[in-house]
This record gives sequence, C-alpha cells and structure tokens, in this order.
Amino acid sequence: MATVNMSGGSSNGGKVENNPGYFKFDGRRSYVLETLDEENRERIDKLRKIQRDLDVIKAGFHNERANLEASFLESCEPLYLQRYNIVNGVVEEAGITTNAAARATSMNQTKKQKEGEGVPSFWLYALKGCDDVYDEIKEQDEGALKHLTDIKWSKIQKGFRLEFHFSTNPFFENPVLTKTYHMTDEDGFFIECAIGTEIKWRPGKCLTHKLAKESGKGSKKVEPMTIESFFGFFSPPNIPKNLKDEKNLVEVINQKYDMEMDFCLGLTIRDQIIPCAVTQFTGKAALEDKTKISAQHSNFLDNLGKNARKCVESLRLIQEKLDALTAEFDENTASVQAKYLQSCEHLYLQRHNIVNDPEADGVGSDYEDEAYIYGKGVPYFWLNALQNNDYIENEITYRDELALEFLKDIRCSPIDCFKGFKLDFYFRANPFFENSVLTKTYFMSDEDRSIVKDITGTKINWYPTRCLTQIPIRKKPETGSEYARSITTFEDYDSFFSFFNALEVDDIDKRIEQMQHDFSIGSIIRHQIIPHAVSWFTGEAIEKDVCSDDEDQYLGLEYKFEDIDEGQDAYEDLDDGLEYDYEHEIEIF
Repeated sequence: MATVNMSGGSSNGGKVENNPGYFKFDGRRSYVLETLDEENRERIDKLRKIQRDLDVIKAGFHNERANLEASFLESCEPLYLQRYNIVNGVVEEAGITTNAAARATSMNQTKKQKEGEGVPSFWLYALKGCDDVYDEIKEQDEGALKHLTDIKWSKIQKGFRLEFHFSTNPFFENPVLTKTYHMTDEDGFFIECAIGTEIKWRPGKCLTHKLAKESGKGSKKVEPMTIESFFGFFSPPNIPKNLKDEKNLVEVINQKYDMEMDFCLGLTIRDQIIPCAVTQFTGKAALEDKTKISAQHSNFLDNLGKNARKCVESLRLIQEKLDALTAEFDENTASVQAKYLQSCEHLYLQRHNIVNDPEADGVGSDYEDEAYIYGKGVPYFWLNALQNNDYIENEITYRDELALEFLKDIRCSPIDCFKGFKLDFYFRANPFFENSVLTKTYFMSDEDRSIVKDITGTKINWYPTRCLTQIPIRKKPETGSEYARSITTFEDYDSFFSFFNALEVDDIDKRIEQMQHDFSIGSIIRHQIIPHAVSWFTGEAIEKDVCSDDEDQYLGLEYKFEDIDEGQDAYEDLDDGLEYDYEHEIEIF
C-alpha cells in the first residue's frame, strides 16, 4: 500500500524531496500531489480528519447492518429446516429441533427418508426457474443436480459462502460443494477473489471436461478439453489484484469481467434462489418477471404425483412466511441506511468546502483564470481520487482528464424509498459542456433490490467541437473519384463521459452485459469513491504501490491532444474548438 505521512509540514517551500513518505505515485498524477504547498497540506490534514470520522460512522453502519442480517438469518433458519424436511421427505423424529444444528444433522440422515416422499428434483428446477441460472445449466448437468438436497449460505467476515449439499450420487464423491467469495470491504459489492471446492469426480463421470483426440495422422494422444457446465462454477476465474501487473491489459480486463459475472451468479443464488426457492420452483417468479418457464419445467410440474403436490402446497406456506421476513428485513435495512446517509451529510459538506473553497467558487465562467484551477481548494481532488482506482482509471482517457479537472463533487442519494440510487457529478463552468450537473440513475427491481431494472443518464450539452465521446475520422476519397478532398466524420469513442449515455443496444445479451458493467462502475463510485474519497486521493486506499510506468495503457485506439509545454494554457483558443491533430487522425481508406 502506498504510504502517506500527513503529520507536520515542510520547510522546503512545498517540495517533498526530503519527505519521501508524503506521497508516492507514478506518472502525471504525482505532479499535483508532489507540488502541494504547506497550506494545501494543512487542508489535506483536515480532510483526513473528516475521512476518519466518516470511517467511524461507516463502521457503525456495518455493525448495525450485520446485526440485522444475523437476526434475519436466524429467523429464517427454522423455515429453511422445514423446507428441507418437506423437500427431501425426512421423517419427523423425536429430538430433532428446528435449529441449524438439527438441520445439519438431518442432512446426513438419508436413511430416515421415506421412499417416494418429498419433492423430486426440487433444487434442479428451482435453479432452472431463474433465467440467469437457467443458461448455466447444461443437459449433462441435470442428472447430478437431481441429487441436490439443499443450498444454503453463510456470512464470513468480508464476504459469504454458498454450500450445495448432495445425496450420494454416481458423479462425484463430495457430499458438499462450496463457493466462497472474499470481498474487498464490508459493503460486499466488490470481489477480491473466489474459491471453490475441488470436485472429486468418479471415473468417467466428469461433467466439466471431455477427452478430445489430437488431430493429425496417426495421432493417438488424447487431451482433456473444458466444456460448459454448471459445475464450472466451482472453478472460478483468477483475478489479478492490479491491472498494471499484467502486460496484456485486454486479457486482464476480460478476466475481471469473468469474475464479475461469476460474482453476479453467486449473488443470484444467494438472493434469489435460496430465500425464494419455492417461488422459483413453481414458476411464480418467472410469471412475476413476465417471462415463462421452459416447456420441460412446465411438463415436470404438470406430472407431479399426488404426494409431491401436497408437499408443494406446504412449501408455499413456508415461502409466504419467508417473504414476510424478507420484506421486514428490507424495510429495517433501508431505515439503517437512511440514518447512515444522514449522519454523513454534514461531513460531506465540510469536505466539499475544503476541496473547493466556497470563496473561490464564484469565479463564474472565467475558466482560463489560473486561480480557478489552482485556487484555494485542493487541485484535481476528484480526478486523482477517481484515477487511483484501477477500475475507474480504465474508463478515463487522456482527453477526459482535462474535463474532469473541473469536477468539484460527487454525491449519491437514494430514490423512491431506496428502490434505486442516483449519482450526481457537480462541475464548475468549463470549456467542454454546458451542464453544471451530470446525473446517473439506477432503478432496481421491486422484487429484488440487487437486480438493476433500468439505467438512465444526463444528456450532455457539448460545446461545438468539444465532444469527448466522439473522435474525428478522415475518410480518403475513392480512387478515381472526382472529389479530391478527404471527408471528416465523427464516430463514437471510448470516454468516461460515455457513462452518461443512454443504453441504446438492441441485442438483449449485449444490453444486459452493458448494464452489468455500467452498474459495476456506478457501485464502485457509490460505495468506494464517495465515502472514501480522501483515501483515494492520497493513495491510502490503494492496495499496492502503483506500478511505475512511463507509458499509459489504454484499451483500443487512443486519440490524444498535443502535449502541453510547461506554462502553456491548456484551454487557449477556446473559440476555435479543440485542436485536433489531423496528422494522427484515424484514416479510412
């Protein structure tokens, strides 16, 4: 982790050569931090005090929420035990009580199950009743999943564990398969790593690999080939801790994406399958989402025996009680969260005032005034805070930095009784767009607050030729054409400000993928950047020292402004628009 020593000032005119522990960063981001004068360091000391107060408040929120969660899970446990007994046809015996220990014991007492009792293939169809999980289950998986007797989850210090309990089966030896998600913080939104059980497959029964004969004349070598399977869920992808630790950035981003998708699947099982298993099994969940269960699922339900149907009716009553407990838990959690946000409000205001200095905030549209950029506040506060996060840094291009220098605050607030949230980005007057506030709003599902229903963003009113989300493309005339002049058009270009664009994707799979990525970025800003902005600005929130690289790495083709010489005004010739370097334009032949 980058070390930061904020105690005491410096007597060397604001330089930090004699205080190497003050700031340690690479590249252009170190410039602002290393040249801070003593007055600015005093401001940062005040900001760190505010950050400590915010951290104390958040720790209290985490404790209160954890107590609510523990109480909720304890209330659900007797109902989960009843569900388990009904599903698996367990005989009620003296001495078995409705607690977690009894449930764990009963899972291993398969001899006490009545032949033909219970609900066959309950968990297989509970999983298949959810669209997000349905696609993960392949035909070869169904035989093994019919032996699934229960799924439960438990909380660990930073993260959670899923447990899949199986009866004795011909596919593997493990009675329990687990998947553990370790999170980066108590908020539980950002995955650090995931660990799954190594499955002990019985000979010739592996569902995740098949043998493939090497091509070539006379070749007899046979190699195992990975195939798609639900049980691949227990072999999660590895994720590098720092993007710049890897040379192939595209591959690293893909690995991070795979980890995010794996985490989403884990959340779905935890939040939609386990507490709502009966609703998923009966197809009611699909009906509520205005979708349909598969024909195979429907036929299975139609052909359930008399005893199984009677069991399902008993399960419906249990589900109603679980739904009531969940609704009460959601209401209590929203109340605790509202109290937490209210407690933070005055500290966010203090932080805003120190970062921006209200006295210097009235410079209006005079964005060429050097005092506006290097005023009495903390220069480049939010730009540095955003860029010190690996995920957000990869969304910000060189061109974006010039506009993000004018960012003066980011705030988050709930909407419609915590049925979503919005992010407000406040900007000073700047040469790029007219908007003083850019907003991103996330609407969550009424049935499950972990599911994004819709996302909207502010339409940015760009000044002429200042748009950062498009790039000029010069098209050369066709050979023999009577028009000798090249034609310049503009095409979409990677930019942080594309974050505010509407999701205009017709392909449903690509739209879902884009929404998931979009929600990940929004959640990082909401849960990591805003409450810990000072720590991100100083670098204390960084897990490791940022690798020193002379060259910046970006995905795709990078289009940059001309390098600005020292002392040159970055915003000169504003009336003529941004100075596009047409020698470096992308040319289409």
